[in-house]
Amino acid sequence: MRLTAHSAMTGRRPSSSAGTSHPSGTTTRAGAEHEDLLHLDPSLCITRSQRPGSCLLRLNGEIDSTNCAAVAAVLAGAGQQEGTVVLDAGRLSFADVAGLRMLSTVAARHGLRVRNVPHRTRQLLALLRLPALP
Repeated sequence: MRLTAHSAMTGRRPSSSAGTSHPSGTTTRAGAEHEDLLHLDPSLCITRSQRPGSCLLRLNGEIDSTNCAAVAAVLAGAGQQEGTVVLDAGRLSFADVAGLRMLSTVAARHGLRVRNVPHRTRQLLALLRLPALP
């Protein structure tokens, strides 16, 4: 069994139902379409699942000043695609002020729809008077 991007980040092996990883950076989950690895650093993994007419980006980990610029570039590039681009923030465990500002700006500028935003993240956006994630 090969390690997926998430397991490489966490040091855990995927379960048998998690799927397989391919040399191209593509991960296949049982019962789901394949996920392309767009970004991997010690704190964050971003994957993309392509569907007809839409694209789903998943954030898994932390966004801070060390990876903020790279993440912005990845999200902006994905936002240039045809169709709807949805950003799933359900596994975003931390975002500092720079990360929150970047997410808010990039989502608005490139028309990304954001779902599963953690409650604490919504609270911080309001506290910082940043626009809510669409």
